[in-house]
Amino acid sequence: MAIKRYRDGRTKLTGKDYTEHKRKVWEAQGRYCAGPCGCYLPFQFAEFDHAAPSRGMGGSKRDDLAEGNSVKCRDCHRLRHYQERDLAAVRT
Repeated sequence: MAIKRYRDGRTKLTGKDYTEHKRKVWEAQGRYCAGPCGCYLPFQFAEFDHAAPSRGMGGSKRDDLAEGNSVKCRDCHRLRHYQERDLAAVRT
């Protein structure tokens, strides 16, 4: 359980802090998926989706407190990352 702040302004949460932040985002969304399906989303199935792509998807390191982060169901979360991967493949 820790909050790590980087010099570039990013914040990384772990353990209980990460779970509590994910729950706050989920509740702020009305407990629904922020993806295209918009379905009701029980917390145990919620996945935290970072607004900026991860390092493996051509982005920088994660920022758990960044604007635009959301909680999505597994299908919508995976769909987003598949789309990012496909766009990266087209650009190369």
